[in-house]
Amino acid sequence: MTTADIHWKFDEGFTELMYKITIFPSKSGNVQVDSALYCAAAGSEAPADEPAIVFFTTQENVHINANSNVVVTQGKVTMDDFDVNGTFCDDKRPCMFDQKCGGVMINNMASLYQAIKTGSVYMDVMWFDEDVELGDVRGQMFV
Repeated sequence: MTTADIHWKFDEGFTELMYKITIFPSKSGNVQVDSALYCAAAGSEAPADEPAIVFFTTQENVHINANSNVVVTQGKVTMDDFDVNGTFCDDKRPCMFDQKCGGVMINNMASLYQAIKTGSVYMDVMWFDEDVELGDVRGQMFV
């Protein structure tokens, strides 16, 4: 059993997003972590072919200790930090992908906030040992 804690906050002008993602894993080890925002309403499954709206990390290597809070990623991003449409994104540079979510075209911080406000955005954190998925935690984002 694994749980996650996701904290996020936009600044007043919707020019930056602060975030911190913590997991509480049941097993120890060195893992690769993916963390991203996806579009789907609470209680529904995201379409398998739907890409993420935002990738924060893509297979970042993290050591996790069982039954301990592990911060898998945290930081602050502005639109200048985002690689829009994922041309050059990696673990050091988050990506934002233009797509509709909850009737809102996501292409900046304000539109991401509006999609969250409609209840259409969730955070997903997955961790792997080589190619084997060890855990997956989903958390719907609400305003």
